[in-house]
Amino acid sequence: MKKLSDAFAFIFSDDDWFNKVLVGGLYLLLAPFLFGYIMILGFQVELMKRISNHETGMPMWRNFRSVFNSGTKAGIVSFFYLGCIVLFLLVLQIPLLSKTSFAVLLIAHFLWNPLLLVHLSRTESFRSCFNPIAISSPVVSRLPEYISAVIFSTLLISSAALFGWMWIVVGWTLLIFLAMLVQTHLFTQLYLDNHSV
Repeated sequence: MKKLSDAFAFIFSDDDWFNKVLVGGLYLLLAPFLFGYIMILGFQVELMKRISNHETGMPMWRNFRSVFNSGTKAGIVSFFYLGCIVLFLLVLQIPLLSKTSFAVLLIAHFLWNPLLLVHLSRTESFRSCFNPIAISSPVVSRLPEYISAVIFSTLLISSAALFGWMWIVVGWTLLIFLAMLVQTHLFTQLYLDNHSV
């Protein structure tokens, strides 16, 4: 629970947190058009770099080039793994528009994408992101903490997605993006804890 409160404290310690979450929420609306998804991934990678370097505050959206470049790398690798999963589903003859496919893709996203983003933020090596062993190796020694981070972040993002529409003042996408930032902090901290042992 302390890690969860640390994640919220980090986000809210940024004087400009609301504007950054607002812009992130707007990009989240654009996620279906790929550009928004790339910007969200890029912001998460840049945030992970700042947390890893013990810098305060979240990255600035106006650093467009670095956010976009990080997001493009993360997006390409993320879509590569998504393609592998889709290919696996097709080999098993599971229809892509089924509940089973949706569940598999969602589970894979919550289990794999945060590790992928942490790996990219730490190594900044595009090529090494295609090595699943290198990406998953930090989890091996801290499996209970990893499972805890997955459960907390999944519940948080799912709650924001399911109930965020009720909070019209702040907005649905803003709550989802805020939950994604908490997830980003949780997984970066897990990685840092693993490497301080």
